[in-house]
Amino acid sequence: MVNLRPKQEKDFFKIRTLLSEILFIISGLSENTAPVKYNKKISYLAEYINNNYFETQNLKDLADRLQIKYSTLSREFHKAMGVPFVRYISRLRLEKSAELLRKTEKSIISICFETGFNDVSHFNRVFRQKYGVTPGRYRKTT
Repeated sequence: MVNLRPKQEKDFFKIRTLLSEILFIISGLSENTAPVKYNKKISYLAEYINNNYFETQNLKDLADRLQIKYSTLSREFHKAMGVPFVRYISRLRLEKSAELLRKTEKSIISICFETGFNDVSHFNRVFRQKYGVTPGRYRKTT
């Protein structure tokens, strides 16, 4: 993972979303226009997730809201974003957690719940898997 400065982290997701849109449009031009319809919804969904990552996200509910079949949304999201929906949200939450650990003195428990994790032990485990250290150690070394 590339280490980005805080402002760059936020911009990274915007750029990735825009690049995904461009690639999705280009790939759709050679086949038919159907992917463009999904592209707009995927773009909306990615923006929504980026702004609401801390809330519990259920792809089935989001699919209903966007009036798309769950399986179609799951497939198109994975194709556009390069990772499955659950992994995308987990990665986003972990990156926001790391940012809060670097920039604030909030407790690890507070950061855990603030970024959408519901279980501190799960948060510690996935954080360590991604960054190679516990959240506490990460805070001390950054």
